[in-house]
Amino acid sequence: MKKNLVKRIAAMLTVAVMGMSVVACGGSNGGTEASSAALTEEEYIAKTNELAESMNNVMTEAASLDANDVEGAKKLIEGLKAPFVEFAAI
Repeated sequence: MKKNLVKRIAAMLTVAVMGMSVVACGGSNGGTEASSAALTEEEYIAKTNELAESMNNVMTEAASLDANDVEGAKKLIEGLKAPFVEFAAI
């Protein structure tokens, strides 16, 4: 039981690191956005809360993922990537 929990935690951490690396290595506009597109503090907090909620949903899915389900893992990684890409766009 404990071994299974350790494997799940390791898998979730791996997914999180992979998701962050995808965001870090993703395309960039080189910071050419106009400063008028800056978010207010309330908008930023709302986006941060959306990211946290998305991450909780992905981690819940990761906990129930079968270790042999390759397609499920691919879907999970895409699900992890999307919130970070959206958050990085702000």
